[in-house]
Amino acid sequence: MRDKVVDTGAEVKDKVLETGADGVGAAGRFGVKAFGRAASVIGKVSGDLGDRAHRRLGGGDPES
Repeated sequence: MRDKVVDTGAEVKDKVLETGADGVGAAGRFGVKAFGRAASVIGKVSGDLGDRAHRRLGGGDPES
């Protein structure tokens, strides 16, 4: 009986560790994607603002 309890406890512990590792991996992947998207948006907004400021200061089209 004791061996069965120990085996069951080990199985539960392994499953908990596996599930926790999956959760940490998913959170890490989500964090990386969210950071990449945020950086992309920030770059686009700052580029747009820079272009707009350049035109207002009489610089014309910054692409030319």
